Formats: sequence, C-alpha cells, structure tokens
Amino acid sequence: MRASATYAVSPRYTAGEVEDCLHLLGGRELVSIQLASAEAVTALGRFLSAPFVGTDVDAAFAGSAPSVRRLLEELIDHQVLVEAPDAPPSLRPVLDEARRNGGDPDALGAPKDPSRPAPIAVVGSLVSPALEQAFWRDGSIRLDDPLAAELTVAAGTIDELREMNGRFREEGRTWLPIAPFDGRFQLIGPVIVPAVSPCFECVQLRWGSNTAFAPLYDRVVAAAPPHARDDGIEAVTGGFALRYALRWLFAHDWMTASTVLVLEPKVFSTTAHPVYRVARCSTCGPRPYAGIRYPWRS
Repeated sequence: MRASATYAVSPRYTAGEVEDCLHLLGGRELVSIQLASAEAVTALGRFLSAPFVGTDVDAAFAGSAPSVRRLLEELIDHQVLVEAPDAPPSLRPVLDEARRNGGDPDALGAPKDPSRPAPIAVVGSLVSPALEQAFWRDGSIRLDDPLAAELTVAAGTIDELREMNGRFREEGRTWLPIAPFDGRFQLIGPVIVPAVSPCFECVQLRWGSNTAFAPLYDRVVAAAPPHARDDGIEAVTGGFALRYALRWLFAHDWMTASTVLVLEPKVFSTTAHPVYRVARCSTCGPRPYAGIRYPWRS
C-alpha cells in the first residue's frame, strides 16, 4: 500500500454485513472477511465506505492498525481495493473495467485525463437523436466538431463507413464504427487506431468469412438496405458504444481496439469477438506496416 495513494473499494463491489462477516459482492465474485466481532465488521465496513490514504489506517484502528493494513494489502492484491482515480463517479466503473483488462496501455501513449471532458464527434447518416443522446452524460464527455474531436463515432451505411475507413486512416483519426443493423446482428466497434489496430475493412472481411455466403458477402451487404433500429436497440447500441469510447479515451483499454461487440437483440445476446488485421485488407494490410505488433499484445 502506497502511503501517498488514495484507495477505494472497486466500483464492481458492494459491501454488506452479516453478523461477524463483511461480504464484498462483485458480479460472480464474493469476498468474505470474518472478524472477531460484529463491531469490528461495522468499523471496517464504515472505513471502506469512503476513499482513504494509507496513513488513515493508523488513525482509524490504533493498536490493530498493523493487522488491518495487512488485510487491506491482501484486498489490493486481489483488486478488491483499487487506487481511486481523479474522475467523476460516472467514469470510475469504466476505468476500473479497463484497468482490469491488463495489457500495456502506456505503449499507446498517455490516455485522456479523466478529470477533463473529452471531445467526441458523432457523425453519419444513421445517427438518431437517441443514439446521439447516449454521448451526453454527466459532463464527462461532450460533442464537438469532428475536426477537433479526439474520437469520432460513426453510425452510417456500409458504404459510408468504408469511405470513412480510408479517409480517417489518411488523416490519422481514431474512430469507432457502429455498423448498420442487419435485422439480426448489430456490430459495435472496435475502436480503430490508424496504423495500430485492425480497421473497418478487416472487421468486415473477418465477419463475412464466417457467414454461410462468404463468397457473396460484399455483394449481398451492398444490396441489402439497413434495418431501422427501434428505440430499445438504439439505446443499447448507444450505451455499449459509449462504454467503448470512454474505456478507450480515458484508459486506452486494449480490448476496445481489438474486439468487436456483436449484439443480437432477438435472443438478448451480446458477445465480444477478437478481431485482428487481415493480410488481404486493402486498407491496412501488412505491407505498409511490415512487422508491426500490437502494443497491448505480447
């Protein structure tokens, strides 16, 4: 435990007391801490209810501080306690998710300071008010001119997104595509970092190769008009896209730049599919960047 750092219970966990146990529930994870008395449990629960620094332990627990410190260090090792970021509450769960994904975000450069808003542009012919509204939350981000944006979110037709793919690569612009809804699947992402991550063409080539009509995929997609997204699908799509955007901008989460999210509203299913560069991609194939390695992969 670093004396100068501020720690807090991970946003994934919720604390509850049962007799002489403090339970920390986080999704499918449960951490139970048994202490000598219910009073000790209450004291620890109260202490963990707010961010603290290492020196607060001595003041709060006096003679038992060394034992409590060892316990807290074990919780830090298990990522139940994490360093509290200087960010609005709405961003803390997102930053915690990104941090838990590991990787080497430093290799991608410094992410955006979470205490400051990040300009995001939302463009494309399939942007609806509901989708745009998803990117207007708690002042943590704001819409901005695409030329000044740090991330461009694009919701358009396949032809639009293909045109943007080439143009944004030339401009060196990081962007996040929201593919048109085909009536069954809604693809979201990945965040496309020119010359680093797979591009939109890579995603389409990978996706098409897994269909039953792979040789005809491009022609079929070009001929089929997009399905309208109802309000529910718009809201879910916008929410997932927002989470991808936040995790990239404020933490450079490797998952958002190497994974496409596939939403299947019919069966209430969402799956994440890793996607890599495709050698035959005409936009970012290996020839212009021979030997490049993903900075978040070993």
